Amino acid sequence: MLAIGGDFDISSNSYNSEDTSFMMSTYMQNKSSELTIGPFVRWYMFEIGGQPYEIGAVFLEGAYKFGTGNSTDTYRFSGNVDTLSVVFKGEETTTYITTKATAKLGFSMYLSDFISHNWFTGFLIALEPSIQYDWITRQDMAKDPLDGNTKKRKETSTGLRFNIALVSYF
Repeated sequence: MLAIGGDFDISSNSYNSEDTSFMMSTYMQNKSSELTIGPFVRWYMFEIGGQPYEIGAVFLEGAYKFGTGNSTDTYRFSGNVDTLSVVFKGEETTTYITTKATAKLGFSMYLSDFISHNWFTGFLIALEPSIQYDWITRQDMAKDPLDGNTKKRKETSTGLRFNIALVSYF
């Protein structure tokens, strides 16, 4: 009823924001990617079904991941002040170290014996919806644009999310 394993994640994210107001136009874009690795521990609290592992099991999981990432922000501000047209644009790239601690409550729904035994020769395949709480910390060394000194920046974020995963157990 206990599983211990490793987790390796590669993620990528991007978004654009554009605003055209009365006298000013702004455009911002962010592209980021992360690579994390770490252990997890999963406790199967109870099984559902007439036979062991017939339908599935409810689980509670804790994980800790460590990794690196980078983020690139591109921005452009333009507008008219009196008869003068002003354009300001730039790009900033940041490389950071990240840690993620997560707690997850979910249900491991075992897919049919036909799929798991005939296609994957004995592997167990499961569909796993879950609710996850994340605590993420990112830390980088950045240059201050005003004085040019390098300063350590630390950002912490927390959040709740809903996941659906297709998992193969060996």
